[in-house]
Amino acid sequence: MKKFLYFIFGLGILYACSTDTLETGPLITADAKPSVEEEVIPELFDYDEVICMGVPADFCFSFPQATAGPKNKDTQVQLQLYVYGDDPQSDDDDGFQQIFKGEGGTSVCDSWTFEEEGTYLFRYKIGSGGFIERNLTIENCGCEESFSYTVNGESEYTFFYTPAEDMDDALVVFTFAQSVEVSGLEGWDGNGQPERKIMDLEKCVEYSWTVTLEKNCSGNSPNSNVWTDFKVNGDSKRNENTPILKQSCN
Repeated sequence: MKKFLYFIFGLGILYACSTDTLETGPLITADAKPSVEEEVIPELFDYDEVICMGVPADFCFSFPQATAGPKNKDTQVQLQLYVYGDDPQSDDDDGFQQIFKGEGGTSVCDSWTFEEEGTYLFRYKIGSGGFIERNLTIENCGCEESFSYTVNGESEYTFFYTPAEDMDDALVVFTFAQSVEVSGLEGWDGNGQPERKIMDLEKCVEYSWTVTLEKNCSGNSPNSNVWTDFKVNGDSKRNENTPILKQSCN
């Protein structure tokens, strides 16, 4: 759904009584009629009614006829967002911050990404008019569950998990191979195989854990498994992009 803000501007070309010389043009008398009839020109500011955090939001200004002045000059537009300073006890650093300024003949569009949900105060200006303030609501529109990891070095790994829904008292479990030395999960329950923790997980928030795993090579195998699974409430989150982690024994 789109939200539309309409502003009606009357446009007329008015020829005033004058005593123009022959060099500047013919004499226009007080009885002369305007050569162009007055028109009603709609002016439109368009943006999504629901804006999701983390997703670029489009803001478009449309003006079928320029409002900046005569001779069809481009119309200038501004979009400003009210931001708060670092000190919650003081408003000295609070104020509007320009996030977009541009101009165009009939329309201007730009986008902005809001990283946090909440209600924002913004204001905009079209042409030579004054600023108009509006409130904008940014929502957490949801996300897809994901699990991944990165290999940081020879024995260091970072695991990432993003839940698609809120989970209170979720049981989070890392499973490592037997005899592997695990560091980085201090405060978890377990002795390396596996490691468990009860957590309150918030939807669409990325959680990360960096661990160091030291292999225990035995036998004649050229490689040793070090990590085998990650589960939340008993459901494995391993996927085709997160195979079992191994370290070389050579």
